[in-house]
Amino acid sequence: MKMENIQLIQEVFTTLGYPLLSEEDNHKAVPINVYYRNNPDGSVRWVWPVSQHRPQVLRFYNTASRRARILAAIIRLLFFLRLSGLFASGKATLYLRSGHLAQLEERYGRNWALFTGTAGLNRSALLYASDLFHKIPLGEYALPLLINEYRQHRHWKNFRFAHTEIAAASLRGIVLTQKDISGNGKRSEYLTSLHWNTIRELSETNLCTLPLKVIPQWKELDEKLDSIENKRHPMVPPGLVKKLRMLKASLDPDAMVTAGYAHGDFTPWNIYVKKDKLALIDWEMADTSTPLLFDALHFIYQQGVLVEHCTYRTLKAKIIKQLEHPEATQFIREHGIDTGLHHCLYILFTAVYYCSRYSEQDEWQPQLQWSVQAWSHAVDDFLVQRSVLRPRQALITGIIDFLHTKPYAALKWMAADPASLSEESDMDICIAPAMRKPVQRFLKNHFLVVKQRRSRKSYMDNYGIWLADHSFLSVDMIFQLKRRHTVMMDTAPLIASATMDGAGVKVPAPEYDFTYTWLFYLLNHASMPVKYRQHFSFRSITQARMLNEGFAWKEQLHIRNYRELFYYDAGIRSKVMASLSALPVNKSWRQWRNRILFILDSMRGWISRRGFIITFSGVDGAGKSTVIEKVRQQIEKRYRRKTVVLRHRPAVLPMLSAWKEGKQAAEQRAATRLPRQGNNNNLFSSLLRFGYYYADYLAGQFVVQVKYVWRGYVVLYDRYYFDFIQDGKRSNIVLPYWLTRSWYALLLKPSYNFFLYAEAETILQRKKELDKRTILELTRNYLRLFGRLGKTYRHSKYIAIRNEQLPETLQTIFEHIKAKTV
Repeated sequence: MKMENIQLIQEVFTTLGYPLLSEEDNHKAVPINVYYRNNPDGSVRWVWPVSQHRPQVLRFYNTASRRARILAAIIRLLFFLRLSGLFASGKATLYLRSGHLAQLEERYGRNWALFTGTAGLNRSALLYASDLFHKIPLGEYALPLLINEYRQHRHWKNFRFAHTEIAAASLRGIVLTQKDISGNGKRSEYLTSLHWNTIRELSETNLCTLPLKVIPQWKELDEKLDSIENKRHPMVPPGLVKKLRMLKASLDPDAMVTAGYAHGDFTPWNIYVKKDKLALIDWEMADTSTPLLFDALHFIYQQGVLVEHCTYRTLKAKIIKQLEHPEATQFIREHGIDTGLHHCLYILFTAVYYCSRYSEQDEWQPQLQWSVQAWSHAVDDFLVQRSVLRPRQALITGIIDFLHTKPYAALKWMAADPASLSEESDMDICIAPAMRKPVQRFLKNHFLVVKQRRSRKSYMDNYGIWLADHSFLSVDMIFQLKRRHTVMMDTAPLIASATMDGAGVKVPAPEYDFTYTWLFYLLNHASMPVKYRQHFSFRSITQARMLNEGFAWKEQLHIRNYRELFYYDAGIRSKVMASLSALPVNKSWRQWRNRILFILDSMRGWISRRGFIITFSGVDGAGKSTVIEKVRQQIEKRYRRKTVVLRHRPAVLPMLSAWKEGKQAAEQRAATRLPRQGNNNNLFSSLLRFGYYYADYLAGQFVVQVKYVWRGYVVLYDRYYFDFIQDGKRSNIVLPYWLTRSWYALLLKPSYNFFLYAEAETILQRKKELDKRTILELTRNYLRLFGRLGKTYRHSKYIAIRNEQLPETLQTIFEHIKAKTV
């Protein structure tokens, strides 16, 4: 047994009054042979005598879940077969004075079991013996909590509840003894009618409605938050503390809140469900003026986070479902509880209390880290609900909080705060390869993520993420710094150099930050953008000195100041490429490996991220040009997709008039001429014109596929073949509807086809190129055509949009195309 485990057991027995002797003093003592079971981290959890044949350790085990019940049955079988050693992590010998052993056995018998408690400042051990539990305080704050628990037992001594059972208790020194009331009781993983009846009984013993600002937990918030910030515990994300302050600020201190008595640690492992009563233990966190529903919410969170390891999305669904229980809805209705406010207060008070308490201890158990993650998600949820943060901002801050305890470096980071990252910016984060899976799980399970696309490459994972409000975030998780097949830098020293900025984001040292940014643009044949030139120019004196002194290429490129490299220089690029190619990671067999990986990356990109085609149709003045330009900008800037705009047709063949007037003159004449001004009424001439342009569509569609779609472009058509069907006169063609409509069947169908229309008066205010009668007729015909095509071609979307409010139009468009855009 480890020395720290022996010391822990020694502390327990000393507090009980029976100090253990060392092995050197064993000639004065009597041995007790025990088995022990460890926690996953190697610390001792349970201890029991070797001679024990009934698993008393199960008195401490939560059997609420099916898995736990199966494991408990296996443990019982092992003890029954006298094979409890197979369940144990090891065997040890404890030494007691013979007199102490006799007293121990007289008081506790030989059929005892010890639970050493959860590590931390609140730690208390539990000794079970002869139908009694003996609680022994071990942590720094354990004794005040134990005294509070004793007071609660005394408080309830003369109460008689219909649905709640509370054990009698006594205090001997600093050891609290209480009767085992678990008989015939079971653990439950969800709230039953008995749970709600108990919550009602307890809360209504001290029911009151009062302003939020007078509740003790509220008044302590600022002091506790200041304490957390001052301690700067490495396990507490600075972003979470800031968001807790924002959440507090979003609440009205004068809001009326219904409060009452609360158990405070109302969890499945502190509750035994009996036939008509609920037996409650562990009253150390009890309080007389806690907002209602706290016990119910604590039950759901503790079971979901610590036992079931639920995602916040699942946890939120569980809360909604369990608050719909008939007893719950009646309780909520009778007391006029604002469930959203009370849930928000539960998260705020709980997160602040435990972060404040545990920021005083060095080591955190995994369970506390899971809780912090759940609280962080819940805080994000309430900040979004209360319009304090937008979903994109909440996700960005959530990513930074998630990475807080892990090695990473945010590249090219200039935002003063994670939430202030602009809509056009994405996140470039350098991580170790081992972080790929945790990051993937985090983003996949995040409650704000509606849809995500993960594009895997040999050096990074790119995540394209659609959020609940239809906003978008692109995240590059980079684990090797490469340009095509050339490795630029080593990630390990870059990550090791990272320090936390004022907003809690880990950024690389200035020399690494500049080197990466400079190489990124230089190797892409580009100058450094103005915003980065300004960013590095305005460094502090200390940072500028670090940058100049630490810049690895300074002497090799014969420069005096890093600012000389802001602009692209082909000569410098040649020198840099030669130097990079000479690095071991880019030479010999590694060079060929890098080239093969680059080819595979390119092929994977072609396959996994094909482009697609969007067409926009509508009468002149419907607003197509404005909409197309806005869509193009958003696709390029926000979704990092390449776009190309085509006018009416693929244009593999020139305009007919170009054969006579020349391409430039023909295009200029077409741009200045009003639509529908042609005077052709000849059927043969129309057939020739249509045949020429149809040949352009038929052959050009394959050119567009290969040239753009296969290479990942989003192709935006300003008008499309539908004009030949419904508005042939625009192209000086007069042909029957059935003829032009039937030839559409041979064309590849665009993914999305939008027909933009508006009231005739609105269109005439924008442009006066068509009369009202023509606008109405064309709009009717297009709407009819899109309706028929939508029924005929199910794999292509035909959507008509009333384009009168541009933001609404754009939102509708992106709601449709988001599946392809990501």
